[in-house]
Amino acid sequence: INPAFNVHIPRSEQDITIRKNKTFGSETLRRVWAECELLKDKYPFQTQVVKLLSVSSLRKEEALKLTWDDINYADQVIEIKKGNSKIRINQDIDITPTVLKILNELKELREQYPWSQFLPWLFPSIKVRNKNLKNGSRPYFSKKFPHSSRLKDVKNCWNMVRIKAGLGKATVNIFKKTHHNIAKELVPDPYALIEITRHTNTEVLDKKYLNQNITKRRANALKVDQEYKKILFN
Repeated sequence: INPAFNVHIPRSEQDITIRKNKTFGSETLRRVWAECELLKDKYPFQTQVVKLLSVSSLRKEEALKLTWDDINYADQVIEIKKGNSKIRINQDIDITPTVLKILNELKELREQYPWSQFLPWLFPSIKVRNKNLKNGSRPYFSKKFPHSSRLKDVKNCWNMVRIKAGLGKATVNIFKKTHHNIAKELVPDPYALIEITRHTNTEVLDKKYLNQNITKRRANALKVDQEYKKILFN
């Protein structure tokens, strides 16, 4: 018999203060985009990662693993494979006008950097440009080590952006919090908010209870995108 059976140890009660999550304001987002424009020649693909993270619910690791096959123009969504999703289920985000602008800029980069056209990644590593050439003509895409030809991080670019924009030690993770807070202000329905933010605590609801209204979700995504357009382009 376990002597500790049915013995309950009382938990210590502590006062917990829920503080405001740090987010980026409108002026900061504008500064980030402005600095990305200034750095795009030095960091062509890294700056596009930063811009995509700044206007979506994508995590950095999810964005860096995206391929062009994940861009579903027919349904106007970016598909996130379950292997790349933090909660290990297939997800997608809407291709809003601002996201589409970034995708179009990436297409322009592919024209500017022909070596990138032989790689599947949205954000290929520029290091591949001068090595791993197959027959001396194009970058070699290794099926055994496929991720060797994509960007693994954006820290070099981000460090310069945050310093020039005066953001202290801010990380790119704050973009996701910023997106969620903007969405919360514009999408009061909690279930609609679950869909647009892809919050990790909603796994059970998403998998077992909820059917997403794609039309309604897209309308809400466009509402959020209108706010980004006001911030960045007006």
